[in-house]
Amino acid sequence: MKKIVVQERMNMIKHLMARLLNTGIFVALFLCCNVAASAATPTSSVDMQSDSSQNEIENETKIVTLLPPEELVALASKKITYKKGYTNTYIKVRKKAKIKSKVILSLNFNQKIKYRVFNKKWVEIKYKKKKGYIQKKYISKKIKSINYRVPAYSGYKSWMPYTAITSTGSPQYKLQHRHSHTGNYGIRMVNDRYCVAIGSHFRCSIGQYFDLVLANGTVIKCIKGDEKANKDTNGSNIFSRNGCATEFLIDRGALASSIKRSGDTSSACKKWKSRVVKIKVYKNNILKGGR
Repeated sequence: MKKIVVQERMNMIKHLMARLLNTGIFVALFLCCNVAASAATPTSSVDMQSDSSQNEIENETKIVTLLPPEELVALASKKITYKKGYTNTYIKVRKKAKIKSKVILSLNFNQKIKYRVFNKKWVEIKYKKKKGYIQKKYISKKIKSINYRVPAYSGYKSWMPYTAITSTGSPQYKLQHRHSHTGNYGIRMVNDRYCVAIGSHFRCSIGQYFDLVLANGTVIKCIKGDEKANKDTNGSNIFSRNGCATEFLIDRGALASSIKRSGDTSSACKKWKSRVVKIKVYKNNILKGGR
């Protein structure tokens, strides 16, 4: 009977220890110590049936008290460390490490996060004081890009109506009508990225992600919505005849009044009033399986 009671207490301690290590609740530590102490001390000599049974009980008790309290404290106080990483696609963050678990937030491509391994398939992440779970395959330590320098120019950023894309079989049309929406300043967007046309010099296909890096340090997240025709650009296939390197796709009915007046998309945002000095092109393409 005594042996059964000790075994039950051992199982209780194992359960409490698991909670202790996962949550860092120190109250569980004291409960463990108290249970172990009571298990190690016989209530009376009447309970002792024989010397052999007493030895068995003592052996069981040794297992329960294998770790002294100071070592339990060390384990409980050990901080959980998180690594830094980046999302390599648009991803939904789950409340639990299950595909069908509730979605608590969504993260865009190349979003910096903190994470730790939860199991072979999932990681626990921290983002803006929120915790959740995503599959490990959607985390990268670094997002690679090809960087292109842009020669000095005025900084002018033109625009074109997205409705000018009329070829229904083209990737440009597919991007606008299946993935895009009218977003900030009346500019067409895919998730958090602005739809922009650039020249063939940058070796970027329709639907591929890139960043515009401005001289003032501002980064504008973009996706290629159209390509400037070679016949309409200079010898290096960077600038249009009007001297711009970028052409934003817009919804004319929702376009910001400042852009309408100036004809320059830079006027939509004070931080955008700076020339593009570099274009960072990523491998990710929403039309080729990269969300």
